[in-house]
Amino acid sequence: MIRTAQVLKRLGYSIREIRSILSLAKSENTKEKRLTRKLRRMLSDCASKIASEVSLLASARVKISALLEKTQNCEGCDAPDCASCGKLKELRTLGLLS
Repeated sequence: MIRTAQVLKRLGYSIREIRSILSLAKSENTKEKRLTRKLRRMLSDCASKIASEVSLLASARVKISALLEKTQNCEGCDAPDCASCGKLKELRTLGLLS
């Protein structure tokens, strides 16, 4: 239950919304189809938010990995000024802004 609340909070749900979801999930009123539909709608929204978050994180991982590969020679570089190679700007923005 606590783990579920943590995940919902991380996805941006308010405490009120989390309580509502958990309350519906715990409800023993199995004959009330309205509650089931409402819970399914809320969980569907959760699944969509999770998918968006996964997509965003996957994209960030790809960009960061590419940037690390692109700048792997920076460690041993003896240049007095990093601006000359043009990689500094990308590295400082983590390559995520492009």
